[in-house]
Amino acid sequence: MKRFAFLALLAASPVAGQEAISCILRPADELEIAPPVAGLLEEMSVDRGDRVEAGQVLGRIESRVQEAQLAAARHRSESMAAILARQAQLADAERRLAQLQSLSDRGVASQNQLNEVLAETEVARAQLAEAEDAQFASRIEVEAAEAALALRTIVAPVSGRVLARHVDPGEYAAADEPMLEIVNVSTLYAEALLPAAAYGEVARGDAVTVVDADRDTSRAGEVTAVDPVIDAASRSFGLRVRIDNADGAFTAGTRCLLGFEQG
Repeated sequence: MKRFAFLALLAASPVAGQEAISCILRPADELEIAPPVAGLLEEMSVDRGDRVEAGQVLGRIESRVQEAQLAAARHRSESMAAILARQAQLADAERRLAQLQSLSDRGVASQNQLNEVLAETEVARAQLAEAEDAQFASRIEVEAAEAALALRTIVAPVSGRVLARHVDPGEYAAADEPMLEIVNVSTLYAEALLPAAAYGEVARGDAVTVVDADRDTSRAGEVTAVDPVIDAASRSFGLRVRIDNADGAFTAGTRCLLGFEQG
């Protein structure tokens, strides 16, 4: 749309009388990626300008200790030695108890002997339950070790491009300090301030034309947010418009103009 066409559209809009509604284009997502745990950066697979996809592995923190802990936990969880030993002890105690019970019924074994083997049987049963509980606990340890190891893999939360890289392989990565900056410019937001007199005339879902006057480019957009309050000092309120920028026709950080279609 040419500049004069834009101004003609603006004249018919709910904010007629304004020479132009200035706005600025911002990325839909602008994220600083930080590791949740500290450690030596072992691998970084992306650099400034690279395209990344949501879920893509970006880098890894050195994790030999965590890998060893996971291997040990898995071994404990998969081992049946303790349970098999306790099962054998219980089976032997139950066999002896059955024999003594038979002898006691015939008056050959004393009650004291029967009580002693009965106690041994109960102890063996409790030890088996303890071994089974220990194996269940070791399975939970595996889950905890897997989670601890996963924290050392840095994954892209959104698709976009790497804007900056702050840490290189071999350097120490501090927890919660940015390693990378990622921006998603396939969707942009046009942020604008409208005069208080226009409040109530613009609503979410309204169709808007966003114009890059420098490039003489325009695109349809949609109002996604209208501030619920008016700033008392400036007598204005904020507005956000979403536009599709998959083709890269608009550049984040540049200024733009807004025009509203009559509904």
